[in-house]
Amino acid sequence: MKLRLDSFGELRLIDLAGQPVAFPEKGLLTICYLLDRYLQDRAGSEYPRSALARFLWDSHDNPDIMANLRKSISRIQARQTELGTELLVFTATGVRIKPDAFVCDLSELANADSEGALEKLRRLVGVLRQDFLAVLADQSVGGRL
Repeated sequence: MKLRLDSFGELRLIDLAGQPVAFPEKGLLTICYLLDRYLQDRAGSEYPRSALARFLWDSHDNPDIMANLRKSISRIQARQTELGTELLVFTATGVRIKPDAFVCDLSELANADSEGALEKLRRLVGVLRQDFLAVLADQSVGGRL
């Protein structure tokens, strides 16, 4: 079953007829995270589970967080089995996406013609990826903004 991930606006998975498909929220976030990495690196690299835990819960060295990650992975794998598709591939130590298993507005944007409104949106996404918000967060922790 080919699915579509809408990442702009409401994060949701839909079938090609436009009907919503239930999928764990952590799974949708994982797909977006890995798709963004995939589009930047242009490679289907496997990312460590610790990197995924750090992304989802801002920690990876806490046993409770890693237990939460294992539970989320089990839910995601069970749902993928129900749908008869594999969007995420989990190994004992990592995770990777299968970008050919779905379509996504983010990948369409990255591969779109470089003219017109899509080019403007591409530049906007580039600006939003900048680390200025992370810098402000770091300053607020140390300097109490």
